[in-house]
Amino acid sequence: MSLRRHGGAALDRCWLGFTLDRRSFFCRPSRYGLVLLVMLAALLVGSINHNNNLGFLLTFLLGSMMLVSLQHTLRNLRGVSAGGQAPPPVHAGQQLDCALWLRAAPPARIGLSATLDHHHHSSTDIRGNSPTIVRLPCTTSRRGLLQLDSLQLSSSYPLGLVELRTRVPLQLSCLVYPRPLATPLVTNATTRAPGWDGQLIETSSGSEVSGLSNYTPGDNLRHVAWKTLARGQGLHTRTFAEQHSPTLVFALEQLPGMDRETRISRLCHLVLAAAAGGMRYGILLPDQEIAPARGRAHRDRCLKALALQP
Repeated sequence: MSLRRHGGAALDRCWLGFTLDRRSFFCRPSRYGLVLLVMLAALLVGSINHNNNLGFLLTFLLGSMMLVSLQHTLRNLRGVSAGGQAPPPVHAGQQLDCALWLRAAPPARIGLSATLDHHHHSSTDIRGNSPTIVRLPCTTSRRGLLQLDSLQLSSSYPLGLVELRTRVPLQLSCLVYPRPLATPLVTNATTRAPGWDGQLIETSSGSEVSGLSNYTPGDNLRHVAWKTLARGQGLHTRTFAEQHSPTLVFALEQLPGMDRETRISRLCHLVLAAAAGGMRYGILLPDQEIAPARGRAHRDRCLKALALQP
């Protein structure tokens, strides 16, 4: 499943669009610009009625300030390029934390506002030839591969009378896992090893610690090496030489649910619970089967398969 984020249709109808250097720009007067336009209209009407040359001079002088402001605002947005690295996967409903860079040739670009989803904005300046890093959150609503095609930039520099918007091409993709939906473990959806009692529980691990690994969200809190954290060595998880746990295989089509997305969300919860419990587990999907294993890489592989389910 592929989701695509682009904002051509998201611009309001009140924006005036034009194309320059193969890039579309949209402009509209700001709140202060509207006040100035109303004042200019009143000055023009009064100058015509009273045939006042000084009134005409003041009207055209203030109007030229707005045109000059538009030219500077356009130059502030032209020539800006964007890029970045794909953010780590998140579950549907969570926010992506995208680290993007903006670059432009001199002169400096002042008062740029960047956004990915029209809900979260970040203001920044670009000075010199070195790229400027901008961190932008992006909301997610559905699982799948989220394609970020463009970044919206806007500016009202220098006088705040005219606001310009444009979209900068961006080629980023991020994997969005399904939203976990709590569900009880049912026997008819699970193939189990002999001796399993039918309950998904946290099992005890071997008494011999084989090493430490970096902590990742979802790891069993009972395995966290709190002593190393107290010594200021960071958060780590203890790994054991031997673990005794049931081997489970979750079948998607046998999980309860009124629709396919509900079953995928429930299977996502089971995968996270089994991974947190240190169990060996696998999943059975209509188009593929992932053999039982354990570990962070195996958990991510199962979640990726669920996210990309058609």
